[in-house]
Amino acid sequence: MDDYQIIEAVKNGRRELYGLLIDKHRSAVLRLCYGIAGNSADAEDLAHDTFVEAYLKLKQLRDIERFGPWLRMIALNLCRQWYRKRARNATVPLHEALAVECADGEIEHDRLRSGLSALGPAHRIALVLHYWEGLSYEEVALFLSIPVGTVMSRLHRARVELKRTLECMDDEEEVTHVPETSFKREVDAEIATLLAIARIDKRAKQRLSVLLDRNPERFVQLIREVDAGAATDDLVVALHRSGRPGVQALMACVNATDEPLSRKATELIMRFVELASPNNDAMPDAHFAPRGIYYLADTLTTSDMATARKADLMIELLTRCPNEQITLLLLNLLGCWTDSAMEQLLERFWASSDGEDIYRDDNLLQALCRTGKRFAAALLPEICSDDEAKRAVAVAGAEAVIRTLMCHWMDRETVSDDEVALNARFRRKWALPKRADRDPAILKELADGLAQRVNDADTATRICAIRSLGTLKDSAYTGVVKACCAHPDPATRRAAYRALSEIQADGAAEFLLQVASSEDDAGVRVIVEALGRSQATGALPYLRSLVNTSKGPLRVAAVTAIGNIHNKKMALHLSFPKECLGKHNKCLLSANKEFEALRKCLERTSGGIAAPDSCSVSALILNGEKGQVMKDQKNAPHMDIWIYDVD
Repeated sequence: MDDYQIIEAVKNGRRELYGLLIDKHRSAVLRLCYGIAGNSADAEDLAHDTFVEAYLKLKQLRDIERFGPWLRMIALNLCRQWYRKRARNATVPLHEALAVECADGEIEHDRLRSGLSALGPAHRIALVLHYWEGLSYEEVALFLSIPVGTVMSRLHRARVELKRTLECMDDEEEVTHVPETSFKREVDAEIATLLAIARIDKRAKQRLSVLLDRNPERFVQLIREVDAGAATDDLVVALHRSGRPGVQALMACVNATDEPLSRKATELIMRFVELASPNNDAMPDAHFAPRGIYYLADTLTTSDMATARKADLMIELLTRCPNEQITLLLLNLLGCWTDSAMEQLLERFWASSDGEDIYRDDNLLQALCRTGKRFAAALLPEICSDDEAKRAVAVAGAEAVIRTLMCHWMDRETVSDDEVALNARFRRKWALPKRADRDPAILKELADGLAQRVNDADTATRICAIRSLGTLKDSAYTGVVKACCAHPDPATRRAAYRALSEIQADGAAEFLLQVASSEDDAGVRVIVEALGRSQATGALPYLRSLVNTSKGPLRVAAVTAIGNIHNKKMALHLSFPKECLGKHNKCLLSANKEFEALRKCLERTSGGIAAPDSCSVSALILNGEKGQVMKDQKNAPHMDIWIYDVD
């Protein structure tokens, strides 16, 4: 269909065809807007407004054949208005910092993101933390554990490298880098919203940004009457596009004394969060929430709404979060109103049906764990409750808060509250609470309570209590855990073996070696893994014997344990009969299969640190008739690879 046919159809009520006009003219309008705005974010906003305005005025177009030039004039008028209203930002964004060294002037946002993704991790992270997250040199240095001088030199080199990368990019190609589907969806959503408002008030024929500025009462009326479903989603998408004014208008309705209006607006806020999409596709590992969520957080923080109401709303929003970035932002924001939120958080926690159920709403559990000793104090009376379900929930909660308070990636004794706050800014799960919310005495009380639950009638509760004692790493509970190693339930015994290796008390390795003789293969495997984690060098002869006599998962576990004991270097043990040693190809094929399985196993046990791909078993040379201790000197001289003759 040509423009004439599409426009005639749209005028006659087929609004869905307007998307065809957007598809045909989108790139040209974006290029025009970018040429004036100088950055893709404002260019996209202006292009969006152009298509909405064109739809509203479509009946005024007399010469349909001149739709293209007419659309261009609308875009120019909107760009002119934008230019006149544009206020200079007092902050120094990254593109202006780069402009100091680049005579090309302002660099648009999408190109920045593409350029940043091409940088190495050290340079990219320094730039993002300083310019996008707004951290000072000192805060960046603290986050990366490097001197301030190194931060400054990295930033300088990163700017030079980024400038060079950006200069090689094709400007025209980058300007049009706006997702077509989301652009068209946002235009259509605003048109649908404006048509809904027009049905309420036929005088309302303005873009949403204009209407919010001049006639906000019409927007309020729409919220009163909007139906659930597609109409609600259209309104929410349009609000995301409208930015701060739309969020502020919606929050004003949430805080209204009119209860039906407040309820409707609250549901819209929930949907607003659910439909939010991350806007950091170029940097998926960055903790950036969508722009609308930042507007929501800022509006809620500065609102005169009662603190308890803010906390309640934030808790409800946390249950609707669609992704990690939004959750992280809202968790940190909830920390501003912890006192008001505590009662409702605990009420929801105690409503859990069992220990596993507390993780079904993990965001609220993490919010509780961030309160540290306050959450622990609420758990203590219920750990020994007569109510089996409540006791199970309390023990599971104790395990979670212990995991948080025993934070192993920071030195709990020396870390400052500033470092803790910075860590919480980027960590959703198990973020260490501030010093005022940590107390060794509360951990001791929790441990004493859990020690009474290691023989609980409920298996899940019993295992959870044993696991928690292992996480505490307190040798005072070695005897309690050792006693569990004789429990008739196999799962309980295996949990005790793991906990014993975590505690690392004197004689634990020798004890595990003794009980291994009475266990089945599954139990022995857990013991072997425990010996590896505790780096028990005295267990090496036993582990090497398992390598030669066992098969399958148990043999893999033994090899991995030896690797862990040797500071997580790869220790690959391969057994070949004498007659196979001359058949190099067959031996090496088997070795390669075994090696790949073990390499993946090592990656898991070493916390995701990948074994080097260059360590290829196929590079081995079989020396003589009998297997000997050999090294692959070319590819991996630091990793021992042993081959045994089983005769």
